[in-house]
Amino acid sequence: MTTAPFDAETRAHLEAQAKDAGPWDPAWPLARLRQAWEDQCKRVRARRPDRLMVEDLEVDTVHVRIYPAVGADPDTKSYLEHANSPALSRAEMIESLKALLGPRGSANWSDPLGAPNTAQDVSGLPPTFITVAVHDPLHDDGVIFAEMLKAAGVPVALREEPTLAHSYWRSRHHSKAAMAGFKAITQAVRHLAHEGALQPY
Repeated sequence: MTTAPFDAETRAHLEAQAKDAGPWDPAWPLARLRQAWEDQCKRVRARRPDRLMVEDLEVDTVHVRIYPAVGADPDTKSYLEHANSPALSRAEMIESLKALLGPRGSANWSDPLGAPNTAQDVSGLPPTFITVAVHDPLHDDGVIFAEMLKAAGVPVALREEPTLAHSYWRSRHHSKAAMAGFKAITQAVRHLAHEGALQPY
């Protein structure tokens, strides 16, 4: 998708939030986050040994991914082109990946429970709706995952927001573009829940 200019309303809101939050804190409790992830993985493996870990929304008939972090490759085109995105930078995402997966290059970085894009087989997942923002380091993660699902025969709908960035739905009351993206998510969930199928796009 060709990158359109970043939505000005969303940019202003996200930059204001970032200013209020202050700089990235390296003392943030990463170890606690990693322990929580490892505990969750143990629960997932015990319940469904063959199931990928999905943190947004998944039941047996519904699978929704919202600007997902489903890969472990911080050198994709979107990571590099949008490394300094105001909502999520490449450096912040790498720190988050290390918090969840351990040192870069360790076995967890190729474990499908933590990085579904590394899976050899994604068949069997329910119909999936994925939304990604073009001005987001994680854009390519979602696109790659959608392509994997499609290749495996899983019904999938991919919505790309050309003017938005990561966490855009936090700006939905400040930006018409963000509100439109948010409404698309709610409509997709509603259609999946009531019809058991993806909404046509």
